[in-house]
Amino acid sequence: MISVNGGPAVSDSLPRPLQIIRYPEWQPEYHAAATEKDPDKLKERLAAAEAALLRRWQVIGPDPSVEREAMDEASRGLKVLLVEVLKYPGCEKESLSLLTDTSE
Repeated sequence: MISVNGGPAVSDSLPRPLQIIRYPEWQPEYHAAATEKDPDKLKERLAAAEAALLRRWQVIGPDPSVEREAMDEASRGLKVLLVEVLKYPGCEKESLSLLTDTSE
């Protein structure tokens, strides 16, 4: 468990800041969300990251790829931020409507 911005401890499954941007279509928005400390700004960053991921999923489709795996991992990281940092009401990691599994 770690503390975010002096607040209550959250799991160490929080997304890690990116060291290298390999996918500029969505990683900058993801990085901005993963490193945002202000809860009010985090909401905006999460929405921007989600939108960037959804746009990219529409372009690359369901075919497995290294980028697709990175996107799935990023989506899971955003879910952790939503649930554990923002304490989004009524959400569980497995049933979030904000970010859905598009691999079906």
